[in-house]
Amino acid sequence: MADLEGETGIQIRPYSAPNWVTQRGVQLKRREIERKGLPVFKHCLFMTLTIPEAASSPKKAYEVGKDRLRRFLARFRKALGREFPWAWKLEFQANGYPHWHLIIGYRKRIPRELLPCLSDWWGLGLTNVQRLRQKEFSYLFKYVSKIASADGDEEAGVCLPAWVLDYKTIRKDGRPSAGIRFWQTGGGFYTKQKTVEPKEKSEQKSSRIPYTLREQLRLWSRKAVAYRKDHHGNFVESMYFYFKREFGQAAQSIISELLSAQVAPVENSLVFRCRLTQLRKEIDIWKLKQIRQLLPRQNSPLTMEMVYFSVD
Repeated sequence: MADLEGETGIQIRPYSAPNWVTQRGVQLKRREIERKGLPVFKHCLFMTLTIPEAASSPKKAYEVGKDRLRRFLARFRKALGREFPWAWKLEFQANGYPHWHLIIGYRKRIPRELLPCLSDWWGLGLTNVQRLRQKEFSYLFKYVSKIASADGDEEAGVCLPAWVLDYKTIRKDGRPSAGIRFWQTGGGFYTKQKTVEPKEKSEQKSSRIPYTLREQLRLWSRKAVAYRKDHHGNFVESMYFYFKREFGQAAQSIISELLSAQVAPVENSLVFRCRLTQLRKEIDIWKLKQIRQLLPRQNSPLTMEMVYFSVD
């Protein structure tokens, strides 16, 4: 969204979540990862581990594969007799079956006698090993739903199998877990990550609701950010909130007020200017009051309620 320079009223725009399943989400996820510091990838190993169609379901193949991947890395580490930075990225084939791409920070030649062991350690399908090139690394940051699956779910707006969107499981400790991990690192992969002193182990307590990927996508579609900038274009205050329905649906309703001249488009932008009270049908009253607190108090009552509503 193009910010309105010099305007001190509230600006509202859709929330974009860092994730691996939408094009915008992957851009944000990559920025998030790059801020942690990426290692030099030249001559690192680049592996692809696949699982062919078999008697087991794609869901079962994923569960077996993620457990085998952990053991695969442990065996490789033991065979080399050293630690190394690593990262893996999960993707799905058109048939719904998973495969993993691995980056391993080992730049020496793999001993010839270890090459047959790689297939044995994986034991679920094909293994492909090569030296990393820049285009392979860039490939890792393309969203995982780039291939339209035959079992894709149009309702969610992404081309992923339904079982991936609704994936839930129970941990060994009995706690529910939901969602699928698409990216993981270890061995000091990030170069700017701070060392954290280990804390004493204690019973884990969490009130976090384990949302499935489908539920997260629905929440994100309703989420928005309200913020205000000063005359110099610097952020002053901001807050997140949820519309009662999807942002796009709420936007259509609000923009329809144009017919009654209650909402005015801002010239040369996909932004509409309205009064904050005109959003009350789409936002809970108590949250509307919180948003109102972002308004500059020195403004006149006429301009204090001004909101710039973005739809791009």
